[in-house]
Amino acid sequence: MTNIWDVLSNEEVVEIVAAAPRSIAARVLVESAVRAWRAKFPFCKVDDCAAVCLFLKSNTELTPDASKDPVDQSSLPSENGIGVEAEK
Repeated sequence: MTNIWDVLSNEEVVEIVAAAPRSIAARVLVESAVRAWRAKFPFCKVDDCAAVCLFLKSNTELTPDASKDPVDQSSLPSENGIGVEAEK
């Protein structure tokens, strides 16, 4: 079985996926792995290979900008887990 990690490093995989359009990133990754497999193991057959690429949002994309959307601090728990209003 063709294994991406046998022929590509983590860094290479990240570079390939980051450079490809998201809609075809998995296909580009598999094609790159197959090319690398054929170069590294020229006398071995290439078997099925599949990949799934997950694109995660960064914390900055998930956290609202405080200047645009201020958070009501009274609804947030304090360090001891009790709401701010309960401590007053």
